[in-house]
Amino acid sequence: MADKTVTIHSTAAIPTVTPEPTEPPAPSETPGDDSSETPVSVEAPVVKDNGQAFKMFLISEATMINKGDKLVLTLKTNNTSFDKLYFGNNDDLAKAPVIQGMQEANDGFSFAFEVDADKAGTTVPIVLGKKDGTWYTKQQLYFVIPGTKTPDVTPTPEPTVTPEPTETPAPTATPTPEPSKVPNGIYSGTAETGAQMFKVVAVELTVKDGDMKAKITLSGVAYDYLYMGTPEEAAAADKSAWIAGIGTADYTTDDGQTKTGMQYEIPVAALDQPLTVASHSEKRDKWYARTITIASASLKKTSDLPADETNKIADGIYEATAETGAAMFKVVKVKLTAKDGKMTALITLSGVGYNYLYLGTAADAAADESAWIASKGEGEYTLNGETKTGLQFEIPVEALDQGLAVAAHAVKSGKWFDRTITIASSSLKKTGDLPSDDSNDPKPTLVPTKTPTVSPSETPVVKPTSTPTPAPTQKPADTKPEQESKYESDLSGGTSKVDSATTLADGVYTPDGFSFSGGSGKVTISCSKITVTNGQAYATIAFSSPYYGYVKANGNKYMANVSGGSSIFTIPVELNKNNTIIGMTTRMSVAHEISYNIFISLAAAKKGGSTSSSTGFVKADGTISTISTDNSKLDTTAPEIMGLEYKAETKLAYAEYFKMYHYDEGITLLEIDMTKDTERDPEKQNEDDKKAEDTDTAAAEDTAAATDEEEAAAASDSKKTSTEKAKDLTEKTKELYEGNVVKYLIVPKDVEIPAGLDKDMIVIQLPVEKTYVASEDALKLLDEQLDAAESIKAVGMEQKDCQIENIAKAMEDKKISFDGAFDDLDYKALVKDEIDFAILPSEFLPGNAKDEEDADAADETADTKAEDQKDDKDDKTTDEKADEDKTPEELLKEENERLSDTAERLATLTIPMLVDRSADEKTDLAKAEWLKVYGVIFGCEDQANELFQQMVKAEENK
Repeated sequence: MADKTVTIHSTAAIPTVTPEPTEPPAPSETPGDDSSETPVSVEAPVVKDNGQAFKMFLISEATMINKGDKLVLTLKTNNTSFDKLYFGNNDDLAKAPVIQGMQEANDGFSFAFEVDADKAGTTVPIVLGKKDGTWYTKQQLYFVIPGTKTPDVTPTPEPTVTPEPTETPAPTATPTPEPSKVPNGIYSGTAETGAQMFKVVAVELTVKDGDMKAKITLSGVAYDYLYMGTPEEAAAADKSAWIAGIGTADYTTDDGQTKTGMQYEIPVAALDQPLTVASHSEKRDKWYARTITIASASLKKTSDLPADETNKIADGIYEATAETGAAMFKVVKVKLTAKDGKMTALITLSGVGYNYLYLGTAADAAADESAWIASKGEGEYTLNGETKTGLQFEIPVEALDQGLAVAAHAVKSGKWFDRTITIASSSLKKTGDLPSDDSNDPKPTLVPTKTPTVSPSETPVVKPTSTPTPAPTQKPADTKPEQESKYESDLSGGTSKVDSATTLADGVYTPDGFSFSGGSGKVTISCSKITVTNGQAYATIAFSSPYYGYVKANGNKYMANVSGGSSIFTIPVELNKNNTIIGMTTRMSVAHEISYNIFISLAAAKKGGSTSSSTGFVKADGTISTISTDNSKLDTTAPEIMGLEYKAETKLAYAEYFKMYHYDEGITLLEIDMTKDTERDPEKQNEDDKKAEDTDTAAAEDTAAATDEEEAAAASDSKKTSTEKAKDLTEKTKELYEGNVVKYLIVPKDVEIPAGLDKDMIVIQLPVEKTYVASEDALKLLDEQLDAAESIKAVGMEQKDCQIENIAKAMEDKKISFDGAFDDLDYKALVKDEIDFAILPSEFLPGNAKDEEDADAADETADTKAEDQKDDKDDKTTDEKADEDKTPEELLKEENERLSDTAERLATLTIPMLVDRSADEKTDLAKAEWLKVYGVIFGCEDQANELFQQMVKAEENK
């Protein structure tokens, strides 16, 4: 369905989103001169700058009372993340006055406020406030004030020109839609783009009541997203506004070849006019400016709209089929229930790899746990005569024959994936009537906030209850000092007294950042307020569960204040330090205590007046990170790390595969690029590589073992054993090693780092005293240059193969042992030797195998080569011969699995793993510059820098 909004830019370049009127509302919904105390149901959505509803804050019910010159609005939402509103812009420094929400019985919130009646029908900027005291400012949001007054629209190229009243002016991104003169139906057509690299080979246009949408097929699969606007607007927009491909389709070229193209569904504002579109190249990660013009003369009607297009299919139970366009997410059965124009579907997936669904995007799902849809259990189906099992989910269905945006949560990886589900009306087959006693059957609760909304005008109107909820009183910003929670002495000695003294003036402060460690991560902890009373700091912390009865801290046992779905405590804390607390939960009907470390960053309280910007950072999936950058590439400038103050950078003149930044307390951030110049290099991967990668991921997710499912089901921290919690951290550590760039935090002895940093970086705790080294290049630097052989306990080659004299002698004297090659580690030997750090060679990286004999090959004669090849063939093991029969893709897959397996095993043993890429550097000085890495790790930084400078001078004097 086409978008019902237009985006208008004022001369001040402030975007305003205004619903385009469709038909006059009922008189009771229109603010007029006569006041009334009767609340009426209205549409009052919060929208993004593209006019689409903001899915993280959907309004479930909105009512309005007309008091003549004032409109009293009451909004209700099932969302539990935002508890306050501010009408203004994201960049306003003082966000006041604040409209404080009142928590409802379902843990959602209601908001009551007044607006001037002459503002009816206008759109104003709004900022949503989180319960932790922060504000959502990733994108500017807007509130559509209900009513019929339409604001002035002046989006013409020249602001001074007033458009004719009878014409609709064009917005900057796409033509303004006029009422379509094309009758309702489904049409085939053609489209021109004027670009060789961006061709539309097929168009399926759907027209309904003047609205148009098109399913277009491109000539290839190089673009993964479209955006209705310019490349600049696309890059600045929230990812949820990007239009993802809905799958691929085959087509036939003029010369008879069968090819494959990506398909998209786009709104069509007008025919015979260029639609401004941006296309995103997956390979280059770049947006390109495009246009699409659909010719009205090319339209040929292919069918009528489905009879149930308006969702008015007869009440009953139906079988149906659904398309997803994703090989790793298949719906094998659909049981559709229709009643009173509303539909729900019980879908069966092809496997058990997903344990939650969410109606919306993956990015939104991570921040909206209350709207996750859990599985209803397993269901059987038959495929090729074989009985298989898949998980079942019950979802509301807004419309048939339209892609329903769904996010699926993988059990094994713990990640959310964007998917679509389209239930075909033509596939419906009635299998039964609704039970006569249908009212007693269990039914899914259709919560409007879970249903993706195409535009504000389509938001379902919720009828007011017979007894309207009284409007809560608007509250000012929360600046009230909190009192220390009630407590009693903890005689168990679980925690000790903390130094909560601070030089800050008495008052209320908002933390710069907050992080915690401990538990499984299913229950989160937040901190929104610091109260300083009589020079003592008290933190107000909230657990995202109402089952925490007390918290042990400061040598006491503090009692909870349970509000809604949270357990809240105000306890003494030492700012800018880790604080150990112990929470008691009764979630499983039996009391369990769980230990946590919390870190509260407040720069103003740092000794010495430090102004470190110790903030938390929002990642792409909506979760909070302790570092400001991701692991996609090496950082060109020092990233911000919560609780740490940046000091300096180690300048590199030659090396390309690592970066080093230094922070306070002698802490160093080391970054190593794990994919550059390998087959996994993002710049090298072609479309076939991507498809193969996706297929492998799908197989892993769809066939997740029962043990993975059971592990995911243990959602409560209270039921997890210490072994299970360690497994959670191990999985996170393994994922860090699988990134493009691995970030290491090198921490000096006796230096404490903020809790939670180990979730985003590999921590190397100094000193390292018993190192396993499988990289010959690293061994040479450590032994021959840095004289650090005393820190080496084991190596990755046998004594007879070791070419370094001192190391071979130490092996002979039993001072250094052979603990297995890098691709066949002896983990028992690593444990026995108490290894605390491992260095692996660059050959370990997937797609980075080197032929060690290449350098000598040029000197061999033909006879020598033939003789060596024969000897090599005779010497090859069965495994090596088998490898020769494998395709490069199969070998790369095995190497990826080896990386994951090794990372997971070493993480389980708490042994940090570093891949030495000095051998991949292009010059001798670049290779030697890795001395700087080992100088920091092995405590000889000054010596390493001096040695490297001597090498540079020697090279310059040649």
